[in-house]
Amino acid sequence: TDDDQVHAYALTVRNEEGKIIETERILADFYKVLQPEQMKTEWTAHLADETYRRGMTYEIMLVASDDWGAVSNVATYTYQP
Repeated sequence: TDDDQVHAYALTVRNEEGKIIETERILADFYKVLQPEQMKTEWTAHLADETYRRGMTYEIMLVASDDWGAVSNVATYTYQP
C-alpha cells in the first residue's frame, strides 16, 4: 500500500537451484496518462518458452515500485510447465 502510483514492475524467475534465469522490467503507464483512472489494471509479460523445461519448478517473483523507489512486498508464484 502506497500513496503514489506504480512506476514500474520487476519480474524475476529463479530455477530450482535459486539461479535467476530471467528478469523483465515492465514500465507502468504512470507518465503516459493524465488521470490515475486511465492507468491499466492488468499487464502481460511474455517469458522465453524455451527456457522452461517440463519436470522443473520455477519461482516467479513480482515487485512493484513507485517513482520514489518504494517497493512492494514480493508476490511469488510457483510454476511447473
